[in-house]
Amino acid sequence: QALCDHAEQLPVAQEVGVELDAIERQRSLLSDVDGVAPRVAKLAAALRQEITARHQQLADAVQSAVDQLEDDATWGQLDASHRQGVLQNSDLVPPDPLNIATDDRLLASLASRSLSGWRDVIDAVGSRAAQALTTAAKRVGEERPEVAPITVSVQKGTLRDADAVERWIELHRAKLSEAVAKGPVIVQ
Repeated sequence: QALCDHAEQLPVAQEVGVELDAIERQRSLLSDVDGVAPRVAKLAAALRQEITARHQQLADAVQSAVDQLEDDATWGQLDASHRQGVLQNSDLVPPDPLNIATDDRLLASLASRSLSGWRDVIDAVGSRAAQALTTAAKRVGEERPEVAPITVSVQKGTLRDADAVERWIELHRAKLSEAVAKGPVIVQ
């Protein structure tokens, strides 16, 4: 049942859930043929596949964020130990290896981070990267106030036509030009 609960977001959950309900309704649990084990194995395999995919998505997202930070001028002004510390504090490190070989380990893994929890962590990588860059900018500003970057926020929203794009560009061109005249700019 716990595997069914964790797999509810997966297509296989409905299929297997119906089959398990039928086994229970028909009282097939008492028969000599074990109809439950193959269905549990099917659920477990689907969950392992999904967790493995999300683990890889998280690893890729973290690596992409770190690569973007490495390309940033402000980030490059930090020494390697400070960069590593910022990455650790921002939780921009590769995920721990999975340990889901047995059903018990799979359930323990899902208890500590559900499938939706994996999605949340993946979705948060961009925010954590922005946090890391802000932390780096503060550190650089403390060490060298003359090159302290300025953070400029850009308006987020939906641009419906070319005129809206032009207005957005003009608004931000002025804002960014004014800021860059004072020093390096971090765009958020």
